[in-house]
Amino acid sequence: MNNPQKLTHLTPPGLPKPVALYSYGVKVKPGASLIFVSGLGPVDDEGKGLVGFDIYTQTCRVMDRIKKVLEEAGATMDDIVNMRVELADIENWEGCCKAYSKYFKTPPAAVLESVSGFTYGPGQLVEIEVMAAV
Repeated sequence: MNNPQKLTHLTPPGLPKPVALYSYGVKVKPGASLIFVSGLGPVDDEGKGLVGFDIYTQTCRVMDRIKKVLEEAGATMDDIVNMRVELADIENWEGCCKAYSKYFKTPPAAVLESVSGFTYGPGQLVEIEVMAAV
């Protein structure tokens, strides 16, 4: 149910180019429904173990899981307006951005932060939550 007319990606004049893959803001037009996706980690289909040992593989796994949730709600990755990316090591931000960049035509607004621990232990490198509008 991707409807680009419901979203406007904001790039205000006078602001520098973003240092990572994100938009400064995304305006959701009236009448759109919001979808909130909980923070997801890079776990297997049974939820018992991690998928991948590097930031790229783990980020792709998380994005694929997010895509499934959005599809269940009738949305696509292009409907994401905001995302919160949590990394175990902030030095992994470039690899994370490289991985999730392949999922977006235009990146959403985003927050990137470093956290001290995750549900699945020290091998988990990333967790991402998103908000979408359709």
